[in-house]
Amino acid sequence: MTEENPANLDDEITDALDGIDLQGLDKVEYDRPAAARASASAPVKAGADPQLRCGTVVGISGQDVVVELGPREQGVVDVSEFDEPPPVGQEVELAVRGRDGDLLLLSRTQALILATWRDMKVGDVVKARVTGHNTGGLELKIGPNSAFMPASHASLQREEDLSKFLDDDMTCKVLEIDQTRNRVVLSRRAVLADERDRKRTEITASLVSGSLVKGVVTRVEGFGAFVEISPGVEGLVHVSNISRKRVENPADVLATGQKVEAMVLEIKDGGRRIGLGMKQLEPDPWDDIVHRIAEESVVEGNVVRLMDFGAFVELEPGIEGLLHVSQVGRDRVRHVRDVVKEGETVSVRVISIDPAARRISLSRLDPHGAVIGSEDAADTSAVREVLDSGQSTPKGTNLGDLFRKALGDPEQAIEEMGGRRNITVQVNAPTDGASPHRFAASAQSAPAYAIGERVATRRAYGDALAALGSVRADIVALDCEVSNSTFSEVFAKAHPERYLEMYIAEQQMIATAIGLQVRKWVPFASTFAAFLTRAYDFIRMAAVSQANIRLVGSHAGVSIGEDGPSQMGLEDIAALRAVYGSTVLYPSDANQTAQLVGEMADREGIVYMR
Repeated sequence: MTEENPANLDDEITDALDGIDLQGLDKVEYDRPAAARASASAPVKAGADPQLRCGTVVGISGQDVVVELGPREQGVVDVSEFDEPPPVGQEVELAVRGRDGDLLLLSRTQALILATWRDMKVGDVVKARVTGHNTGGLELKIGPNSAFMPASHASLQREEDLSKFLDDDMTCKVLEIDQTRNRVVLSRRAVLADERDRKRTEITASLVSGSLVKGVVTRVEGFGAFVEISPGVEGLVHVSNISRKRVENPADVLATGQKVEAMVLEIKDGGRRIGLGMKQLEPDPWDDIVHRIAEESVVEGNVVRLMDFGAFVELEPGIEGLLHVSQVGRDRVRHVRDVVKEGETVSVRVISIDPAARRISLSRLDPHGAVIGSEDAADTSAVREVLDSGQSTPKGTNLGDLFRKALGDPEQAIEEMGGRRNITVQVNAPTDGASPHRFAASAQSAPAYAIGERVATRRAYGDALAALGSVRADIVALDCEVSNSTFSEVFAKAHPERYLEMYIAEQQMIATAIGLQVRKWVPFASTFAAFLTRAYDFIRMAAVSQANIRLVGSHAGVSIGEDGPSQMGLEDIAALRAVYGSTVLYPSDANQTAQLVGEMADREGIVYMR
C-alpha cells in the first residue's frame, strides 16, 4: 500500500536497493546488548511463526524473566532485553520465538519490531535516523526497524552528496509499507513540500496584485528569472517584465544570488504560480511620449526585430515603433530582411503615435514617397523649397537641380539639356486590311486533375493557359508579378514569343491588353488581385470602350501569407462586378479553373477570374 505512487517510484526503489539486504539490516538489533541480540536470534523451531502475546511478569530466575501468558502457560525472556529488570506484576508485550519443552521462548526486542509494523501506516509522519547511504539513497532506522529513502526524496532539490545526512534525525513521511518484503520507504521531501505549501499559503494570503516584494534570484532561464520572495516561495519575472528596455537574454541583467525588488502581477494555483514584474517599478516612457516625439518628425532608431510584416525599430529605450513592409521602400518589398538588417540604424518618419495602445507607426518614405535620405528625397525637398520661396538656387547636375534651373534660368537649363531641337519622327502607318501575325497551333486538351489531388487554382490557371495557347494561336499573356506567383510563367516557357512581362505596372498592362485586343489578339492579363486597384480606371474605361480583355487576380482573401495583409485582395470581386458588362468567375478547385480558362477566351467584355 502506498500514499504517493509516481510512475517511476517503484523502479527507483528497486534500482536503489540493488544489492542491499533489508532482512540483513534488520538483524542488527536496535540499541540492544549482545546477549539480547543472541537471545533474539536463537533458533526457532520449524513452523513456529513469531506472534505478539501479552503477559505478566511472575518472577526472575537468573537471566530469565518468567512471564505468565495465560492459565498454565508460561514463557521466559532474557533479562538483558529490558532496560532494567522488570518488577513482578508488570504487564509486557512479547513475541513468541519458539518453545523449549513446556516453556515458550519469548523476545521483547522482536515484539518492539512487530509492534512498530502493526502501528505504522502509509502517510504517517515518523522520526528516523540516517544510518548509511549508497548511490540510490539513504538507509534509516525507525526505532528498531530499517527503512529506505530514495535519493530524490532526501530534499526538495537534487542532493549530490548524501553523506552529509549521516547520523541525522529526520522527520519523514511513510510512502510505502510492504511487510512481506520487510520494506518501508520514507520521504523527507514530502514533509518539506508540505511545510513549503503551508508557508506559501500563509504568505500568499497576504499578497495581492500590486504588492511590492523583495527577493533573491535563485535561477535564470532564457524565458525569465525565478525570485525567492520567502523561504520556499518563488515567483517568476518573465523576460518581458524585467525592464522597460528590450532584454534579449535575462542573464545579461540578472544573476543568481542578486537581490531585487519587484511587483506582484498575478497569483495563480493557490500561490504555486506567482508572476512578478520589475519594469513596473521603472518610469513608463510612454507616459509623455507625445512631448518627446512628434508625428511627421524624422528620427533615427535601431532595428531590433524583423517579422514577415515589417520591422520593429527602437526609437528610445522601451519605445519601439513598427516599420510596416509597405513603408520600407518605394518599390514593392517582399521581404523586409532584404532591405534592412537587425542592429542597423535607420532614419524613419513618424506617421502616427497611439500612447494608449503603445503603438507607433513608422515609414522610411517622406510625404512625397521618396526614401528618406535618398537622392530622390533630396530632390523633392529642394524642389519644394524652391516652389515655396520662388528663389533660384545654385546650379547642379541632378534632376532636382535642373528643375530648379528651369524655375530660375530656363534658357540655361535647356542649353544644358542639349539646346532647343525640332525633331520629327516618321512612322509607318498600318496597311489597310492587314491582319496580325499568327503563330502555329496544335491540338491539346485542357489539363485535368484527379480527385483528392492537391492543386492550387493559380497553378491550374498557368497549366490551362499554356494548354490553351497551344490550341489557339491568338492567345497572348501579360503579367505584372515578377516571381511567378500567378503561374503565368508556365505559359511564358511554353510560348515565350506571346508573353509580355509588365514588371509591376498594372496600368500599362491593361493599356497594352486593350491595344492587343484591337489587333484581334485574345489577351490574358494577371497580377495580385489587390494591385488591380492601381489600374481600375483603365479597366472601367475599357468596358466603356467595349474592349474584350481577360483579367486574373491571385492572392485574394483573408489568409495572410508571408507578404502580409497589404498584399491580399478583398475588394476585387466587388470592384470588378461594378464594371459595366463584366463577368466575374471564382472557381472552387483546379478542374473548374482549367475549364473556365477556356470559356474566358470566347467571352466578350471584361472577364475576371479570382
